[in-house]
Amino acid sequence: MKNTALFYSLFISLGLHGLFFTAGMIERKTQGAMVSFKQGPSSIQVKISGPREVLKEKNVSEKRKTIHPTPIESVKESGVLKGALAKVNIAPEYPARSVLFEEEGIVTVLVEIDSQGVVKSAVVENSSGHVRLDEAALKAARETSFTPATLDGENIESRETLEFNFKLK
Repeated sequence: MKNTALFYSLFISLGLHGLFFTAGMIERKTQGAMVSFKQGPSSIQVKISGPREVLKEKNVSEKRKTIHPTPIESVKESGVLKGALAKVNIAPEYPARSVLFEEEGIVTVLVEIDSQGVVKSAVVENSSGHVRLDEAALKAARETSFTPATLDGENIESRETLEFNFKLK
């Protein structure tokens, strides 16, 4: 009975010491983790209808006629275009397990931004090769707010590329 109690107390003591030791290692390594954020070039999509060919009639001659449709939106050649800018560089939290397993890498995320500066969607364009790092980058990208892109002073939708560099010191 005495030996059993001694065994259990020793087992619990070793388990707790191991837990504190491991937690201390994770905390120390996390302090040495670095995540940098970089915003890439803007990509703004403007839809312009060009000329297209259509058949005059189905069973008549096969001559084709070019029709020049009126563009839905006219775009000025001298317009001032400004890309969206991140208001605050959101650094993702370095996942504790990624620190423990010494995972590093660069994640490139493509975000679609509406005319209010809110992220509509975010997808990983280039993976780090580690799911946890990719998910942390996606979460940070979705939480980022932007100053919207503008064309001649009017807010427009745009796409931005964000790069997150996960590096342990």
